[in-house]
Amino acid sequence: MFLRRSWLRKCVIGNVGLVIFAGLGFYLPAQNVFRRYQPRVEILPAPPEEEPLVELLPPPARKLDDSSAETLEPILGTPLTEIESDFADDNITFPEIPYVDLSLRDVTSVNLPLSLSAIVPSRVQAGTGALFQLKITNTSERSMDYTDIACHFSGSLAFPGSSIHHVKRPLSCLKPNDSREVMLTLVGTEPGWGLCRFILTAQGIEPIEQQYQIQVIPRVWDLSLIGPETRAAGQRSEFMLRLSNRTTEDLCGLQIGMTAASLLKPTALSGGLQHDGTGHIWKPSDLAPGQSLLLPFEFMCAEASEQACVSVWVNGESIPEDKIDACLTITPPHDQLGIEFADVKDPVRRGDDIVYEGRIENRSLQSMHDVRIVLKSTSEVALIAVDAAWEPAYLMLPKLDWVIEQQRLQCNNIGEFPTNARLKLSVTARGVELGDARLRLDVTMKENSTPLSITEFTSVAAPFP
Repeated sequence: MFLRRSWLRKCVIGNVGLVIFAGLGFYLPAQNVFRRYQPRVEILPAPPEEEPLVELLPPPARKLDDSSAETLEPILGTPLTEIESDFADDNITFPEIPYVDLSLRDVTSVNLPLSLSAIVPSRVQAGTGALFQLKITNTSERSMDYTDIACHFSGSLAFPGSSIHHVKRPLSCLKPNDSREVMLTLVGTEPGWGLCRFILTAQGIEPIEQQYQIQVIPRVWDLSLIGPETRAAGQRSEFMLRLSNRTTEDLCGLQIGMTAASLLKPTALSGGLQHDGTGHIWKPSDLAPGQSLLLPFEFMCAEASEQACVSVWVNGESIPEDKIDACLTITPPHDQLGIEFADVKDPVRRGDDIVYEGRIENRSLQSMHDVRIVLKSTSEVALIAVDAAWEPAYLMLPKLDWVIEQQRLQCNNIGEFPTNARLKLSVTARGVELGDARLRLDVTMKENSTPLSITEFTSVAAPFP
C-alpha cells in the first residue's frame, strides 16, 4: 500500500510538472532567433563585361580676385521649405554677370541695412547637390518690411526636378538684429561652371546683391543607398551602401560617415568603424577603377515614427564630399499578426545560394482563418525551396502545402492559425542576376482584408574572377 501511494504521488507531481512546463511554453513570448552574419565591408571586382569610364578633366580654374569681399561665417541653417518660383522670369535670359570674389571683403567697412553671410561649396560633382547655407541679418536700427531673398542661377546649376532659373523666399518683417536662416540646394548638372546671384530686397532700400561661382567637376563615383520604405516598431531594418569607382584611377583616402535617427538602434555594423560623436566613420582601402564597395548598416526600429532617416557622406583625396539619405516610416506593431523576414547574409555573389529566415506569429486572442502567404521576388533572385515548421510543437498543427515558382512562393490557405502559434520559415533562393533583389512577403487573412507586408533587399554581386 505504501509503495502504491508513493508511485501515485510521483505520477501526480510529474503531471503537475508537465502542466507547468506546457503552460510556460504556451505563454513565453517569441524571441528573435534569426542567425545573423557579421556585416563587413565588401570589395567587389569590376564586372568583366564592363569597361571603366574615362575620366573627364574639369576646366581650368580661373584666378578670381577683388579688393572688396565679405568674410563668410560658418552658419548652419534650417531647410528651405517655402521656396517660391517666379515663373514669369523663367524664360528670361540674364546677361553674363561678371564674377566678383567676395571671400576677402571687410564687412566692417560696409554699412548696409541688411547683411548676407553664406557657406557655399567651391565645387561639386556632377549630379550632386550644392548646398547654400544663408543667414540674413537686419543690421539697421529700424524694422525691415517685405524682406525677400531671391536667387538667380545659370550655367551648370539647376533646381532639383525643375527647369526654373529663379527662386525666391519671403522673409516677412525683420526687426533690428533679427536674423533668418535659409538653406537652398542646387544640383550640378554637368562639368563646367555655375553662377549663382542672390538678391536681397526690403521696403525702402536698394537691392543688395551677392554672387558666387561653383565649379562642377565630372562624377568620379556612383553612390546609392537602398533600404526598406516601411517597418513596424520592433522589426529589423537593413540599409546597403554601394560605392563604385567610375574613373581610370584609384580612389584614395576614402572616408565614409554614417548618422541615423535616434529611433534606429544599430544592431550590426561592419568592422573597421570609428565612433565620431553620434555617428560612425569607416576608412576603407583605396578603390581600384571599376571596383565597387558594399557596406551594410543594420538597425532595430525602436518605436513608431512618420520618418526615420539614415544619412551617409563620402569623401576622398581632392574629391568634394558627397551625401545621400534614405528614410523609412516606422508603424506601430500589428495587433493581430507579427511578421519577420530577413536574409541571413548580404551581399551575395551571383550563383550563390541565399537563405531567408522568417516568422509569422498570431498575437491576437483568437484564431485567424483563411490565412494566405505569398512571397514574390524580382528577377535577380530565383526561389528554390521552403521549409516551414509550427511552434510550439505540442499544438501538432498540420503540415502546409507550398507552390514554388521561380519568382513566386505561395502557401495554400491555412484554414486555422491558432492564437500564440508561430510559423517559422526558411526559404532557399539563388542569386541569378546582378543587382539589388527585392523580395516582398504578403500575409492576408479573413479577419483583415489589408495585406500585412514586409520587404527585404539583397545585393547580388559579380562572382570572383
